Amino acid sequence: MNDFLRDMVRETLQRPRTAARRLIDLQLPAEIVWSAFGTVVAASAVLGWLSVVAIPVGTRGVVDGPQITPLNLAMVQATSLLLLAGLSTAGGRAFGGQGRFLQALTLAAWLEFMLVLLQLLQLVVMVVFPFFSMLLGFVGMALFLWLLTNFVAELHGFSSLPMVFFGIIGAFLIVGIAAVMLFGPQLAQQGF
Repeated sequence: MNDFLRDMVRETLQRPRTAARRLIDLQLPAEIVWSAFGTVVAASAVLGWLSVVAIPVGTRGVVDGPQITPLNLAMVQATSLLLLAGLSTAGGRAFGGQGRFLQALTLAAWLEFMLVLLQLLQLVVMVVFPFFSMLLGFVGMALFLWLLTNFVAELHGFSSLPMVFFGIIGAFLIVGIAAVMLFGPQLAQQGF
């Protein structure tokens, strides 16, 4: 990992708003942001698939079966990140924020890069200490929420982290309810 990435990872963990501001201030061209987006989506999908493959057959539960492929995981991951960037932009602007979609996508790609690093660590730990990999999953969720809250606050110039956090939780609930209403009947018909 080069010095810039190492410094950014450290700063993201220690001062996430400062790291977010550095990324925003880079004003990366759209081509670079989309390339970074594609790279982290692909890396996350492959690591996610390897994590599923590493689980013994029969103990996989709902992730058992041929429908779990790197391509399927990449499509889900790309959709999730695009939705995250879009909602971060629209939701923040609805409350007076000034962030733009490309900035939000930059931060979403970086957030995913951080989670890919954790996913890589989790995969290694899964092989050596399976129980601790589950704990790393909880750490990953907490890290995701902490970084997302700070990134959205910095993206839009908001000062209250608790208000941003509750806004994010509210948005997740709304999206979750909408997804169940839209896709629940179709999934029920397919036996899920």
